[in-house]
Amino acid sequence: MPEFNVEFVHSDSEIARFIENYKLIIYSGCKNARLARCHWDIVLNEMAFRFATGKLECDPARVAKYTRFIAIVAGNCARDVKREQRKDIFQNLEDKEWDDIASSHGFHCQTAKEDIQFVIRESLKRLAEECRDKKKIQILVRYILNKESRESLAEEYGVDEDYVSVVKNRWYDIWKILIRRVIRDDYDGALKLSKTDISSLEKFLKNW
Repeated sequence: MPEFNVEFVHSDSEIARFIENYKLIIYSGCKNARLARCHWDIVLNEMAFRFATGKLECDPARVAKYTRFIAIVAGNCARDVKREQRKDIFQNLEDKEWDDIASSHGFHCQTAKEDIQFVIRESLKRLAEECRDKKKIQILVRYILNKESRESLAEEYGVDEDYVSVVKNRWYDIWKILIRRVIRDDYDGALKLSKTDISSLEKFLKNW
């Protein structure tokens, strides 16, 4: 097992004072990076470790205020944590059926739940731009995500059971493509949020 020699250049009391003085600024950086609240302390601990080992030296030529420097570093650290969390959640998405996502990933981690909710809603907004028929999207969501039967959906919407299958076959693959695009764009920092209204779907997304 490799040995790690870490040299602290600040005392325990100095580290504690650093955390006390800059905790809110670090948390603000996490919030601005849209990192889930349950992972803010990961960033706080990382920032405290960097301070303790002398790796938070501010160059006054680049950033005049130390508080501003801390906010920038904390934001970058939060984005790194977010990327790692998202990789863990979605690394196998393209190889799995979307309707297995609940059982394959579960909702044990709040970040996973928040990320999945975000991707589902954003991808559905894009799907709504492609398919203007709200009924079809509702059927797809209820059939794929909520596991409702073809029979019950056909009866409620007054259509044949084959119609439900046609909707699934027509729009399911397109939805998966849009899901991957949302994730890719988010990875690349190029995600532009859709303004399409999907409020008619909200009652079917309560568990998501």
